Amino acid sequence: MHLTPTKMSTFIVWSKDNCPYCVKIEAIFKTLDLKYVVYKVGRDFNKGEFYEKFGPGSTFPKVETGTEIIGGCSDTIQWLKDNSYLPGH
Repeated sequence: MHLTPTKMSTFIVWSKDNCPYCVKIEAIFKTLDLKYVVYKVGRDFNKGEFYEKFGPGSTFPKVETGTEIIGGCSDTIQWLKDNSYLPGH
């Protein structure tokens, strides 16, 4: 797995099809006009690579900044609040 975001990307979203939490994170990033790249299981990586990176039993989505793994949907929303991207903190 040799994936690197484009220089314009800020966030990396590890996603899969038919995942409502993945859709929610992408919608939030679009609404906030944040730059991100989406990697999809089966297209860009396989589940083995996903579990190797994030640990066995990890769920989708996973979001990272490129240097920091933020976590799943709830973790990402909290991170966005804590870092003043979203109101509420």
